[in-house]
Amino acid sequence: MRAGILSLGVAMAWACASSGPPSPTINPDVRIVTPQNEQAMSITSTVVEGVATVAAPIDKVWAVLTPAYDSLGIPLTAIDPATHSVGNGGVILHRKLGKTRLSEYINCGNSQGGPSADTYEVNLSISTRLAPALSGGTVVTTVVNAAGKPASLSGDYIPCASTDGLETRLVRTIEAQLK
Repeated sequence: MRAGILSLGVAMAWACASSGPPSPTINPDVRIVTPQNEQAMSITSTVVEGVATVAAPIDKVWAVLTPAYDSLGIPLTAIDPATHSVGNGGVILHRKLGKTRLSEYINCGNSQGGPSADTYEVNLSISTRLAPALSGGTVVTTVVNAAGKPASLSGDYIPCASTDGLETRLVRTIEAQLK
């Protein structure tokens, strides 16, 4: 169920991302019903966009965006040249993305053994869109959305937060490939 909600949230964020200023995606409240009463528990999360400007024209940045994703180990499931958007609607990861520990990119809390992202099953989605910057460069907007659960237990995914590490590394990879 959570994976479906996560995919829906990513699809909503992707749709909003291509149609104007960023707006946070809010999950609805969850109702908990017990024999004694009914309570609403808010499980809201805000999708935060990482935004950076690269000092290169959009066509040059677009040319290196797919290779940048590939070099980070991110498989693409969507490429839209008309809107200069790429992304992954969700990939299940364990411990690492490419050669990098997941805890460098996302925060799912901590367990006794360290960062939970390094031991959880993580459903990660990422999308990036490019737009011309007023300065003549390119605005790179990236949204990372993740949820995780203990790999050895069944249950629902819990939301994880971006550390801004993946967004930053993607921009640095793009800049390195432009040189």
